[in-house]
Amino acid sequence: MNSLISEVAADGTASTGDSVARCIAEIMRAWSRGTRSTLELARLMSTVRKQLPRGKWAALWKSGQMPFARRKGHMLVVIGEGLGWASVQTFAHLPPGWSILYHLARLKRRTLERLLQQAVIHPGLTLLEARRIVTEFTDHPIETKSSGARVAQRLKRFEEFVRATLLDWTAVERQRATEGLTQLLEQIRGADGVKRNGAVSDFAGGLLNHHRNTL
Repeated sequence: MNSLISEVAADGTASTGDSVARCIAEIMRAWSRGTRSTLELARLMSTVRKQLPRGKWAALWKSGQMPFARRKGHMLVVIGEGLGWASVQTFAHLPPGWSILYHLARLKRRTLERLLQQAVIHPGLTLLEARRIVTEFTDHPIETKSSGARVAQRLKRFEEFVRATLLDWTAVERQRATEGLTQLLEQIRGADGVKRNGAVSDFAGGLLNHHRNTL
């Protein structure tokens, strides 16, 4: 699986259409095996997202041949990145739904393994229950930290989202984001206690610089 994607990524002579078609064929093979291949499919999508050259990821969806929507593809990437370590036996004890796995993928491996051992997480887990678990073991502990720690954690998540999805944004979306972040940066710099909010200013400025470097 990875060898195919690596080959496609390194093949500078193949046309975008050819390389995309080969990736789609591999994705379709994993997809055709149904829910029993969810882990394989998630790992594949994560690998494809990381290794395909710029522009070819978007070309997958523009082809109109993918068996699921881009949003589902993003969910599979997150599942592959967060749960790719799981063995087939471990994965068999997780709920089958993509939306549920998408949330559980946010948990640290040690936390997930402990909750599996305690049967808190099990195949019959609902989406609502999964959200509550993730909130308890990710967001909730942050509330006991200082305000600065909470701000830094939220900014870190937003930064990860931007860096992971930026190449998929349209020109209009990039322009809107640039304008919005510029305004936000001006507000932060103009607020009382500029020194206290310096880290936030650095964060916004860093995102703007990252955006400009990708244009």
